[in-house]
This record gives sequence, C-alpha cells and structure tokens, in this order.
Amino acid sequence: PSPVTIATPSVPSLVTTSVPSLVTMATPSVPSLVTLATLLVPSLVTIATLLVPSLVTIATPFVPSLVTIATPLVPSLVTIATLLVPSQVTLATLLVPSQVTLATLLVPS
Repeated sequence: PSPVTIATPSVPSLVTTSVPSLVTMATPSVPSLVTLATLLVPSLVTIATLLVPSLVTIATPFVPSLVTIATPLVPSLVTIATLLVPSQVTLATLLVPSQVTLATLLVPS
C-alpha cells in the first residue's frame, strides 16, 4: 500500500491531538501580532496612497490596447458564462442544505 493509504487512518487523531497544543502555543503571541499589525497599517496605507498615482500613470497608456484586445472576447465570454449559469445554479441548490446544516451546527458554539 502507498504511504498515503497507510497514513490516512491516523489523520483524525493527529489533528485532534495537535490542534489544542498549537492553539495554546499561538495564543500568547496574538496580542503582540495585533499590536504589530495595528502599527503597520498606517504606514502601509501611506505607501499604497503614494503608489496609486504612479500606478495609474503606468497603466493609462495600456488601457486602449487592453480594451481593443478584450472587445472581441466579450461575446465568447458571455456565451461561456451563459452556459455555466445552469450548472452553477444546480450546484448552489445542492450545496445550500448542507451549508445551512453546517451553519446551524456552528452557531451555538
């Protein structure tokens, strides 16, 4: 048998035993990570804000050629999308009951 076949039965117990200790290990670092993220956000926003004008400048010359490239593709993309809709609706309809069940089980906890 393959290593995957041999290992598969032990996966649930491995997850059950390792998850609590991983959570315990990670918990003390959460506040410092939140603090670090909070301190980084303003500088990331500043960097992003400074980059936007230059990105717009870089992108602007490409827009007409991208529109030219995209225009002939639109009808075929619409056709593909139209063909996919029924199967997506069917898939969604089949998934809804299990998602509702899952949500119902998760809410009390």
